[in-house]
Amino acid sequence: MTRQDVIAALDTIAVGQKAGQTAKQLTGEVLTQAKRLWRFARAREWVAVSCVEELTRRDFDAKPRKRDVTLRFDELAAVWRTLDEPRKCKADPVTVAAMKLLILTGQRESEVCEAPWEEFDLDNGLWRIPAERTKSGRSHLVHLAPQAVKILSDVKKITGKERFVFASPLKDKQPIYGRSVNNALKTLFKRGMLPNVTPCTVHDFRRTLISRLPDLGFEPFLGHKIANHVLSGVLGHYNHNSYEEDRKTALTQWATRLEVLAAKNNVTQLHQAA
Repeated sequence: MTRQDVIAALDTIAVGQKAGQTAKQLTGEVLTQAKRLWRFARAREWVAVSCVEELTRRDFDAKPRKRDVTLRFDELAAVWRTLDEPRKCKADPVTVAAMKLLILTGQRESEVCEAPWEEFDLDNGLWRIPAERTKSGRSHLVHLAPQAVKILSDVKKITGKERFVFASPLKDKQPIYGRSVNNALKTLFKRGMLPNVTPCTVHDFRRTLISRLPDLGFEPFLGHKIANHVLSGVLGHYNHNSYEEDRKTALTQWATRLEVLAAKNNVTQLHQAA
């Protein structure tokens, strides 16, 4: 295979672009994986040279887009309030429950949507995610606030006999897709049900939790611990404390603040001074 072959294949993926450049972003991801493949082959001397190493995402207008959307507390409360109003939110209850758990825990879409019941200990408010289901490849313990336990207890009445907590209402023995949860959120924006909320995706809930926990008085690194991120620099190298009690307290206060604000019609975002 030559570089021209690769370029032709990537150009085919990227063709027919519209606003949003979804296919071009896919082109960039394919190029990244191709580079990894050729480096692997070259390291084992299966090929003498990589035909893709000099290609970059920029060559295909496929630079990754960094999202920086972070919601205010009042915006997040507005989303929560809307999810509880059937007149505004037409999504099925399983999808709504998945979105709420994403908001309360800050975990990734796939980790939430594909979670089996066996990972949850509702009596003790714990969710144990095995290493094979996390992006980082590290097992992770998530403390469930009472509000999260209630959401799971309610959805158990619907999917309790299924393997997956958020079992698909359309595909037998399959979980819902993270994309379907995101589409439900997107539909709320399209229908004008969230007029005072910054357009966002469900993944932005994760960034919001990490960004807003310091407003509740918690150390900035704690949100990253909750998100199962690897801490950088000296802190990550020397500090191996899991901070379980602090994580539990943080998620409990996070859920309580959201619940209180969602119960009010007029809320104001308060930031703690640095």
